[in-house]
Amino acid sequence: MKTIGKKYHLAIGAAVAGLLFLFGSYLPGARRLQEIHRATADLNSKLDQRNNQLSALKGTFNEVYKVKTALASFEEAIPKDTNVGHLLELIDQGARQAGLRDRSVIPSKVLVGEEVNCLPIEISFRGEFEGIFKFLRRLESAPRVARVQRLEIVALDDSPGELTLSMTVHVYYRPA
Repeated sequence: MKTIGKKYHLAIGAAVAGLLFLFGSYLPGARRLQEIHRATADLNSKLDQRNNQLSALKGTFNEVYKVKTALASFEEAIPKDTNVGHLLELIDQGARQAGLRDRSVIPSKVLVGEEVNCLPIEISFRGEFEGIFKFLRRLESAPRVARVQRLEIVALDDSPGELTLSMTVHVYYRPA
């Protein structure tokens, strides 16, 4: 068999033909690979958006849970009945334990509301600042909703270190 042309021309031609074959078979695969890469990038972007939405949803869920827990605690702090005798006894006992004297704990007329009633209680006593402070702390940490509406603390001229406290506290309850 006789070769037409020079051998290196044939080698170059064969190499070019081989390269054309390789690129011809590689290019469609490369294009498909680029399409897959773009589709994957789009899916990753959507997944990131969903993760951000899920994180925001988790935060909202946690906030709702905290509010529901606080509301349940608040609901417990407003009982269904007044149980005035027990409540007045607790207030008097707190004042006695704080070392306060001349105690007076007098309930006033109930203020009736649509959902919640309010029992105003007039409280007065004498004692040292530390005792008054203990009493107010105990009132603040009581397991029911009680708001101080009026508070007057006066130093006594005739007894150094002695104070008189006069206050109105509103205690809330649900009608039975």
